[in-house]
Amino acid sequence: MSLTTRTAALAVAAVLTADGLLHVLWSTGSTWPARDARALSYAVLGIDAPFTPPVVLPLAAALFGGAALVTARARLGRTHRLGRLLQAGTLAVACGTALRKRPWCRWACEGRAARCRPAWTHVSAGRGENPGRPRE
Repeated sequence: MSLTTRTAALAVAAVLTADGLLHVLWSTGSTWPARDARALSYAVLGIDAPFTPPVVLPLAAALFGGAALVTARARLGRTHRLGRLLQAGTLAVACGTALRKRPWCRWACEGRAARCRPAWTHVSAGRGENPGRPRE
């Protein structure tokens, strides 16, 4: 595995770990960076959902597991006896991340394209709406 590929894999693992840490933070009752739990729910998920420990701690564990899997794949390589399994796991992490992050990326980028307030502050009344743009 090239140094660039290994560096990219470790960067992905770092992002997954940071996301897992955010989930652990949210399990304590913190709503950062939103002002309340409902705004956080709409900002992250687009629906009204609880951010309670039974909900977010398993997600944090999955994110930490994904980070460990990607790191193991980067360090051990495809020629390791578990190489194919690690490769399949890394592909599953990539697919899951792509599917989960797609709505959030669209939501975060809409505010920038409309030149309104920053992404975390344009949640209006906890509905995930952008006040700078008309409803469609």
